Amino acid sequence: MFFQTQEERLQNRYIELLSVCASFSNLFSDSYVPFLYYRTHENIFCEAFEAINVARDDISIDAKKENIGIGLKTFLHSNGRTFQKIAEFDKHTKTIDISNKLDLIKAISSCRNKRIEFAKNVHNLDYLIYHLTTREDHKLLIFEQPMSMIDIDNLKINKSTTT
Repeated sequence: MFFQTQEERLQNRYIELLSVCASFSNLFSDSYVPFLYYRTHENIFCEAFEAINVARDDISIDAKKENIGIGLKTFLHSNGRTFQKIAEFDKHTKTIDISNKLDLIKAISSCRNKRIEFAKNVHNLDYLIYHLTTREDHKLLIFEQPMSMIDIDNLKINKSTTT
């Protein structure tokens, strides 16, 4: 992915900046979980990796470097089993039929795919990823995942957890 392909000096700078930021956590909370404000994370990432900060553009990515777009996320680790919001589609709520679950899922998936394509086209990107910095007691953990398009034609509901 992205982190592993960066020069060691850039990786070390990122870790150093994250560590410094996390060391101030006790000024804000008594928790052992480091505090990392998302805007701070965006700035640290771009500073350390010499990337361009596009977080204020309200698109699927927060940073870009060369032909790679990066969506930055930070949240509590929660044993690695957590559900997190990756995008909001408030503008589309009036036009989406929510009575049929599969149609709702397809409509939201289509909106997400369009947002991803828009970011790729506007910034001339070939590859998009999520760079996740999760937090747990005394630790920051880094993960990366592809930001893939949703295969809308093959969506199906396997099991409903609500009535």
